[in-house]
Amino acid sequence: MSTPTKIHLDESEMPTQWYNVVADLPEPPPPPLHPGTHQPATGEDFAALFPKALIDQEMSAERYIDIPGEVLDVYRLWRPSPLFRAHRLEKLLDTPARIYYKYEGVSPAGSHKPNTAVPQVWYNAQEGVRKLTTETGAGQWGSSLAFACAQFGLECEIWQVAASFRAKPHRRTMMELWGGKVHPSPSDVTEFGKELLARRRMDITSAPLDPTRLLKMCSELLDHRGEPSGIALASEIIRGYNSLDEEAQEEFFIGLEADFEVDREAILTASERYREKGDRSALTSIIRSTEAPRQKLFRRINMAPDGTRTLVSMRGDLLTHLRENPNLKSVDDDLRHLFISWFNKGFLELRRISWESPASVLERLIDYEAVHEINGWDDLRSRLRDDRRCFAFFHPALDDDPLVFVEIALTNEIPTAISPLLEQTREVESGARPTTVVFYSISNCHKGLAGVSFGNFLIKGVVEELARDMPWLKTFVTLSPVPGFRKWLLKADLSGIVDLEIVDTVKESVGSVITDEVYNAMLKLCAHYLLNVKSGDLPLDPVARFHLGNGALLHGLHGGADLSSRGREQSGGIMVNYLYDLGRIEINHEALFDEGKVAVSKVVSKLLD
Repeated sequence: MSTPTKIHLDESEMPTQWYNVVADLPEPPPPPLHPGTHQPATGEDFAALFPKALIDQEMSAERYIDIPGEVLDVYRLWRPSPLFRAHRLEKLLDTPARIYYKYEGVSPAGSHKPNTAVPQVWYNAQEGVRKLTTETGAGQWGSSLAFACAQFGLECEIWQVAASFRAKPHRRTMMELWGGKVHPSPSDVTEFGKELLARRRMDITSAPLDPTRLLKMCSELLDHRGEPSGIALASEIIRGYNSLDEEAQEEFFIGLEADFEVDREAILTASERYREKGDRSALTSIIRSTEAPRQKLFRRINMAPDGTRTLVSMRGDLLTHLRENPNLKSVDDDLRHLFISWFNKGFLELRRISWESPASVLERLIDYEAVHEINGWDDLRSRLRDDRRCFAFFHPALDDDPLVFVEIALTNEIPTAISPLLEQTREVESGARPTTVVFYSISNCHKGLAGVSFGNFLIKGVVEELARDMPWLKTFVTLSPVPGFRKWLLKADLSGIVDLEIVDTVKESVGSVITDEVYNAMLKLCAHYLLNVKSGDLPLDPVARFHLGNGALLHGLHGGADLSSRGREQSGGIMVNYLYDLGRIEINHEALFDEGKVAVSKVVSKLLD
């Protein structure tokens, strides 16, 4: 008999104890630190905030803690909740592990949060607390606390993020039905809220915030504790930043570099403490002290609606100023560090883009195409016909704004020039079964995400999807530019590579084939550039570094393949086929990074003979 997908407990089997994972950890977790002294906090430090029973539980090392009977009575309104086995996920991951998940949407508040809200309220009621106040973002926690307070007769006052307060009246109504008093945050009820609302009423367009004031608001956000009011303050900072001109932007970035840097003395103090004690809490202090306050600031700005988009745009602005002011690199390092985490593969969604995709997405393809310009809607429609494909990565924080996209041609041969692939009047055979996938354009869409690599995941994801949907596809290849070739060529010492008599002619050539001798010399030089000219252990050319680093093979070079002005100026008209042999991708990748060996075809190798 197969294992059931849904597992239900009888109410009589419902656990009567909480399991405390601390008892089974190899070593206790580091203690929380007092925000004022940065020393391990004691039970007395929490006494003003929490009932003694909750503090005792937090600090307990006992494996099991009894659940009070009154709490169990409330739990029985929806528990036991069903347990599901994720059979399909196990199969997808090809793992022997058993994967289970709990469905907690059966609770009155529609989430898992009443599981903790109910006992928290009960313990407070036992110590005579008559009113609880909280903040909430989307409203799940506020709903849960209001429900729990209704069970034990406590008043509940809730501050809900104003945008959510307006956009989710059903959540507000739910809290009010359980007796909660709900305010938008910020509101005139609090002094801080009054201040924020006053700022918001300012006409930023006519009186933009100056960098000094904006930096002061950043300091306030860094020190602020409340979530809803913090989100409101972050929103004001975003409004203020978007009002800055280029000169004010640079002043703001200089302030971020100077005023939000790591505290050297704090690092030395924490290091000395670790030298003396060597315990986990001392190590935690070192880790915290080495993180620039800027990173915490950026994380708090990110809480605001459209915070992620603004920070990405902010880094795009920063990169412009970085060329003239290298001291700003520390600010860029902090943003890039955060983006690498925020935009990792686990958060990315691969989507196919077709002519039926939202117009906003299609417009962005036209705007973002960086390799082969899309000349209007007819050109875009041509690139989305049945013999073409387009895929993009999206991130939930950026809605329908793609991060990177790839354009694909489905053919029956490996192409040697770009013009036939872009031809709008080509005939498309209905029901055809092409054998070859051609990646002919990959475009990163946001300047602010430079250096955050997800193009390699995109290629691999697309290959897997196409191979699954069209198993008759046999060949996966690119038709790529060589964007660094002409720049290198004009400065390089070519002696010993080609005849010196034609060096000047070669350097002047921008894709026009003057003679066979020049044509052959250009191909030989390009092969030398791709195979032998390195940055560290990897190819200097960025496109070559990308594809070869992903495990592709340098398959072919084609002169006169791109005679556009851009193709001539950057690549001398040459284009490259990088071949993705699915059975050798990992082998090629490891050979490049372990031995510095580029996978190359015999045809290309012979160009250097």
